[in-house]
Amino acid sequence: GDHTAWAEYEVEIPTFDTVDQMIKIIGFKPYIIIEKVRQTYTIMGRNEQEYSLLIEDIKDFGHVFEIETFSTRENVERSKEFIFNLMSSVDIAYEQIPLKSVTNMIMRQRSRF
Repeated sequence: GDHTAWAEYEVEIPTFDTVDQMIKIIGFKPYIIIEKVRQTYTIMGRNEQEYSLLIEDIKDFGHVFEIETFSTRENVERSKEFIFNLMSSVDIAYEQIPLKSVTNMIMRQRSRF
């Protein structure tokens, strides 16, 4: 499937600990903890669409560069094209884009199965 675009929903939460307790109460258990330091930059793209450029230092994994945006279904392909062009402008080739998310890569790396 297409792992470069998916629906994402965000809500405000009272505190991290409150939500942590809520999801434990309904039966979820921690699977993996990822510690990272993130710097976020923004750039305006086509049609005044905002893109976030994220530089992350992930503990026991390394450095990651990520570009993301919120887009309508109608603009997904145009948003991807802008992101790919932006990556190309900083010498990141399409072939360097992981097929799965960094979280998925870390889970596989740390898996004991």
